[in-house]
Amino acid sequence: MQSAGIAQSVEAILSQCLSGPPPGAAPSRKKRKQKTAAPEAPEAAAADEVAGHCGVEEVRIRFGQGCECQDQESCFRNINPEAVYKHRLNIAELTRSEQDMYLMGVTMATLSNPQETARHTERKRLRTHYVYQGRKICLEAFLYLENCTQYQLKRIRKHIKDHGVTPRVHGNHGKRPHNRFPLDIYQHATAFLQGYIQKSSPKIQKSGSSSSSSSSIQLPASRKTVYMAYAEYMEHFEPGVKVLGYSTLRHFMKLQFPLLKFSDPKQLTAHAHAQAQAPPTC
Repeated sequence: MQSAGIAQSVEAILSQCLSGPPPGAAPSRKKRKQKTAAPEAPEAAAADEVAGHCGVEEVRIRFGQGCECQDQESCFRNINPEAVYKHRLNIAELTRSEQDMYLMGVTMATLSNPQETARHTERKRLRTHYVYQGRKICLEAFLYLENCTQYQLKRIRKHIKDHGVTPRVHGNHGKRPHNRFPLDIYQHATAFLQGYIQKSSPKIQKSGSSSSSSSSIQLPASRKTVYMAYAEYMEHFEPGVKVLGYSTLRHFMKLQFPLLKFSDPKQLTAHAHAQAQAPPTC
């Protein structure tokens, strides 16, 4: 009897497992596997650690050399070399504009009135106190700690005096370059290239251009051959117009005729050599 009861209980358990959970029972939730980040390669971690250690040692050696304050204590005293190393790396990661704005903020914090002196006269020289972590330091120490040059500081102070705390813009920004070619020179080059393409590829329609075609255009000539033909064309038909240089024409063709494909000069030479050695046909 006991064995029969055990057999019935086993059959009940198997039927429940095969039939699924009873109606009304809460569905079981599957445990999601947590994605673990791939461990960093030990070689890379060791290399970064060695590089960081060497960098900190270089900063510590630079601190030992002292600064320009000969009669006083070194401005590098009680400064953490590891913090300075990380700070210099952060400064190196900034863009030029970001570094300019950072130096403007540091300079404005210690700069006196850039317009007039304490006697209300026009200021002719800007005097700046260099500060790092709330402590006055010399210029040499400031340049090393902030990872900048004296030329940058001079330009920043002059810009603050003339324009205030505004982004620095290059003097040629927005101006037309002095060596820019007139529009008619590019128009002559466009007309020549369109005629050259139509002559080399008869399938192109007369009114179309290379950019309107859906497929690339293979020219049986190299870029140098096209340029020599262009120079000869300009010499004969437009003798008074300036000729584009080879690199300029090449860049112009890449922008205005992006579907043009040129042949390799070596392949052209090999093909001409093969044709010259081929026996004449009757």
